Amino acid sequence: MNFDSSVSGAADAPLLPNKGLPPLLLGSLLETMPWGVLYLAPDGCIVWLNAEAEALWGVPAAVVAGHRPDTVQPAVLPPALVQALQLLSAAPADYWLPLTQQWISLRTAPAPEGHWWAFWDNVTARKEAEAAQQRSRKLLLAVEDVAHSGSYEADLATMGFYFSDGMYRLFDESPSSFVPSLASIDARSHPDDAAKIQRILDQAIATRQPYTYRRRIYWPSGEEHILEAHGTVVCSETGEAIKLQGLVQDVTARVHAEQQVLTLEQELARQATDKYLTLFNTIDEAVALCEILADEHGNPIDYRLLELNPTFEQVMGVVAGDARGRTAREVLPAFEPWWVEAYAQVAFGGETIRFESRLAKPEEWFEVCVAPWPSAPGRFMLIYNNISARKRVEQELRRSEAQFRTVANLVPDLLWCNEAQGGPDWYNQRWLDYTGQTLAEVGSSDWQSRVHPQDQAALRRELHTAGLVSQPLRQEYRIRSATGEYRWFLVQTQAVYGVDGQIATWYRAATDIHDRKITEARLQASEAEFRTLINAAPALVWIGAPTGEITYFNHRWYEYTGQSNTEAIGYGWTEATHAEDWEQLAPSWEHSQRTGQVYEGEVRYRRHDGQYRWHTFRALPRLGIDGQIAAWYGLSFDVHEAKLVEQAVHEQTLLRMRLEQQQQLFNAVLEAQETERYRIAEGLHNGVGQLLYATKLQLEQLPLQKTDAATRAYELLTDAIRQTRAVSHELVPLVLHEFGLEAALRDICRKLSSRKLRFEYHIDLQELRQPLPKPLQIALYRIAQELAQNIVKHAGASEASLALEAVPGFVLLRVEDNGVGFPTPQLATSGLGLRSIRDRVDLLNGRFETGSSPSIGTFVRIRLPLPPST
Repeated sequence: MNFDSSVSGAADAPLLPNKGLPPLLLGSLLETMPWGVLYLAPDGCIVWLNAEAEALWGVPAAVVAGHRPDTVQPAVLPPALVQALQLLSAAPADYWLPLTQQWISLRTAPAPEGHWWAFWDNVTARKEAEAAQQRSRKLLLAVEDVAHSGSYEADLATMGFYFSDGMYRLFDESPSSFVPSLASIDARSHPDDAAKIQRILDQAIATRQPYTYRRRIYWPSGEEHILEAHGTVVCSETGEAIKLQGLVQDVTARVHAEQQVLTLEQELARQATDKYLTLFNTIDEAVALCEILADEHGNPIDYRLLELNPTFEQVMGVVAGDARGRTAREVLPAFEPWWVEAYAQVAFGGETIRFESRLAKPEEWFEVCVAPWPSAPGRFMLIYNNISARKRVEQELRRSEAQFRTVANLVPDLLWCNEAQGGPDWYNQRWLDYTGQTLAEVGSSDWQSRVHPQDQAALRRELHTAGLVSQPLRQEYRIRSATGEYRWFLVQTQAVYGVDGQIATWYRAATDIHDRKITEARLQASEAEFRTLINAAPALVWIGAPTGEITYFNHRWYEYTGQSNTEAIGYGWTEATHAEDWEQLAPSWEHSQRTGQVYEGEVRYRRHDGQYRWHTFRALPRLGIDGQIAAWYGLSFDVHEAKLVEQAVHEQTLLRMRLEQQQQLFNAVLEAQETERYRIAEGLHNGVGQLLYATKLQLEQLPLQKTDAATRAYELLTDAIRQTRAVSHELVPLVLHEFGLEAALRDICRKLSSRKLRFEYHIDLQELRQPLPKPLQIALYRIAQELAQNIVKHAGASEASLALEAVPGFVLLRVEDNGVGFPTPQLATSGLGLRSIRDRVDLLNGRFETGSSPSIGTFVRIRLPLPPST
């Protein structure tokens, strides 16, 4: 095969096969074809495609060339089309292209050296025509049903008949039970009609003219119906009549109505006949024959009652004998002057008028019909038809509509309807509350702007489909609320059609399913996680029948025991169970079966290497709708090592108990120490301190000479008072009790700071959800106090810092200085103060770290765990 890159005249044009045609001509021919053309390599990759194929695909040719159709991104071709492009022998078929919204018909053809051609024919117009034809047929069926009509076609050569669905309904038959033919139609017709209709049809066929006739037929029940047919004669190209086509309508009701009207007119025209009197006197309508009266100038002034039936007497409250021949002003209690002028216009050649009026009784409504009397100008017929029942129905309808609107505004669903032809729309209050819109803001299409952008394309496509099939539509999409949040709704849509067969109104109801969607997503994720967990879990998982046969094991069982599914299912699993354990567990299994209680215990399972290992198991029953056990669900865990270390665990439990006792002892000792400190401090402050202060006051009263010894004694006494007060305050930290730990630690740093030593502090306890327990506060205070005093006494430092911070689960205390430090070996044999601090930290289950050197000073870091509730 030869390829030429000069096709289309572009330097980078794709290669095309050149067999017998000049390259430029071949390229031009392929580009001008009305179809999309693709050229594919033996491996299925796209070698070349023309502009029409590129437009139908909706993806640039540069993205497609050199790739297999199933690897092109974005993947916009339907999977069935992609598969067909890989098969040279694929049969021609139609496919929908969602991206370009078009239908194509695909054909393939072989090419030399294993290549092949694919031709895309745009058949969108054909598909739309087919859809329009289907809609037309559905519309015809709907129109026939509403209009009580049908259509037929008769072949004159064979006298074969085709009936539409409407024709079968007109005969009260179904296609499966009635075969239309001239004989069957005549058999169901009135005997006098068949010959007459045949003459009409013969005349129409002879003249090639349209025809019409009426036929009386009988339904299987014996009921007579009158069918009116309007038809045409269909001729061949040579002018020969070949078919009859006609539209038939059931006019029984109309004919009966015409007959009734004709009968009424005849009865009124023959006033002297008994038939007229009988009808006139027995009809439900109130009827009166009246005559206009005029003055000398010809102006109407009143009307006279000539004849009136008994119903008129009842309605108007008059007696025929007294009212006949008298004027309306004289006998009618509810006379309205405007009647005379209006009735006169009707009586002298005017048209019939109708109006509604409440007469005689407040709760009785009448439709008044005033008709001219044809044979006598100036006379007219006055007919009162009682429409009170209809009025009550209308009132009930208005009440029902009010109830509907009330209920529609109370239901939690969003309800709305849209007129397809742009009429007024309706939205319930729930819609307005949810979207934040007002009635002035919503429109026939504005509601779609509230739908999530990702859901709008599917919404429009499905609505189009719903309009075609005339079926209710259930959709799920997201609607934006007044706050901007999108929530999922189940929207049910119903199209209502008008008499023209077109959609008149869309009715919609949206139910909030957002929580359900979230729950479903979580359930799906949970189910997937559960499946993964069951097979990934180290436990042996199984499901059993009520009698004990195992119906399911997870993968872990087969890996552990080495059994196959066939070997384990049923009772085969007992082969991997230690015989002694099975005998011991049998009674408890029987008890659980009887009572439905949890079945649990310990058993040894044989591993695939032959070793028996201890497992603990627990099985729960699932009850069926009858209250009986439907299945058992069980788990088994390997506890072999646990049983071996059970004693060690027991010893650790004892150790933990001793530590807890030690902690309680520490708290008790700490509380005793603080109590003793408080007692000593109170004794120093209120006892020794007061004595020393009283002694100082007594000395000030004595006339002592100001000698050095007296001055020195006075100063010693003052210093003793000060030291007594200081010791008292150190023994009982009033700042801690009154202002809390943070203030107490700041107080330590401020008191110990001097011109030679700058003691800084940093305290951050914001992470604490509640205050530290009092014993822990006292312990931290004493530790900080001891460390700070050691710095003052021994470090010789110029700078020191104290920091207390809270982190999740712990409180950290750091004390540092830049003093002389001391060698590391000395830390191991530190003095009583550090040993006491270390013991306190150990009792509190904390960590104690320290470091020191002459060059960097000393640091102490302490981390204490917080109680669980802190």
